[in-house]
Amino acid sequence: MLIIQDKFRNLLKRENLSLRKLARTSGVAERTLSRIKNGQRLQPGNVAKIAEALKSSVDELCSPTAKKDAGARDPNDCEFDLAAERFHVPVDYVRHVGCHLFVAVAEYALKRRREALETWFEDVQRLREARPRPETLRSSCPLDDADDIYEAELIEIDSCRLHTPGQDEDDHFFRALHDLGLEINFEGYGDSDTYSLQRLSYDIIVSDALWETLHWLAGAEGNYDSPLSQRAEDAILSGRVSIQELPIELKKPGKAFERSRWLASEGGKAELPDHLYHADRVQAALDLERWKDDVSGLRDKLARAPKNEQEQIAAELERAEVKLKHARAELRSGDEELLLERRKVRVQTSLGHLEDCRRQAEELEERRGSSDGDPQTEIEKELQDTREDILRAEEDLAIAKHDLIRSQERVAASGDQQTAAQTSARVQTLGGEDE
Repeated sequence: MLIIQDKFRNLLKRENLSLRKLARTSGVAERTLSRIKNGQRLQPGNVAKIAEALKSSVDELCSPTAKKDAGARDPNDCEFDLAAERFHVPVDYVRHVGCHLFVAVAEYALKRRREALETWFEDVQRLREARPRPETLRSSCPLDDADDIYEAELIEIDSCRLHTPGQDEDDHFFRALHDLGLEINFEGYGDSDTYSLQRLSYDIIVSDALWETLHWLAGAEGNYDSPLSQRAEDAILSGRVSIQELPIELKKPGKAFERSRWLASEGGKAELPDHLYHADRVQAALDLERWKDDVSGLRDKLARAPKNEQEQIAAELERAEVKLKHARAELRSGDEELLLERRKVRVQTSLGHLEDCRRQAEELEERRGSSDGDPQTEIEKELQDTREDILRAEEDLAIAKHDLIRSQERVAASGDQQTAAQTSARVQTLGGEDE
């Protein structure tokens, strides 16, 4: 099945997913996903997984005539909202001017292209006048092709084309932007360093100025790892909440946490995990992630360190592990049973994914042995990717089972401690009555 590239790109942007994140979420190998960019077909089973991960449908991904849900908010709207928020103007101004700015830059690009062509042709004319006159030399000179090149380029300019034929990956529009001092970055799954309108079919534009505004709105306050801020950013980028609906009082100084919570909950419409409703619990989650990273980094550092440095690093690691233990205890208080239920769901999900991968591998094995007309090389690639998916799924399931067992032990221990405390309190009460 063939996935429509522009729809795939828009859905990636809506869900705020990179190709690597989508591979983990969908269970489809990253190499398989990269074929979408090249216009290659995928197996129906993989397309269904991709559609589910993108909260879409196979028809929407693959049908050129699929209609957009009338009630859905276009993820691209958030860019207009962010620009309007940053510069304190109505969003309609940004929408109206945006089209005209594109035309202005495009016209400037064509003007630069025409001027460069005329300058080049003038140099050609001067070279022609300066070259030797004998016919034998003139007939073999490449300058004789210049007239045809000039006419062909002039036709392209008069037709308002922004790219040079055969060089679609590097167009005049982005050259003009660069000439005007406007730096544009791309983010997506393209590995090219070129800048062109063609890349918009599979990558998204990232403006540092708008990202700065996004981080401020989401309450990141310089800490982009905040789970609450990340949820707020995801809600904005996916179009699930509109910045235009944000209450004005939440834009005041000192309201970063309240603003972030409002956006993350999609204006109060979506339920958030309990610990995200309180600033201290958010900080505890941040501390936990920070100490996890520190412990992991120190363990790697200790494994590579020379003997004369190992003692000092081991001491740092011990202190970090203590901090990590305390952070876990603080965040976990009262949430063990909830965590246990989540890990049960994770085990079931991992098990289902593993079964799907194994079933798909069996189907591919059968198709490889039959002659149903499918290209054998394509089936071999899909089978190899599926086998890699099985290995990852088995690893994820093992981790999920291990985490589940640990949660069960903690909940059991917590229950025993609570029962012991209650028994002790009753004994003390009875002892007081006897006295």
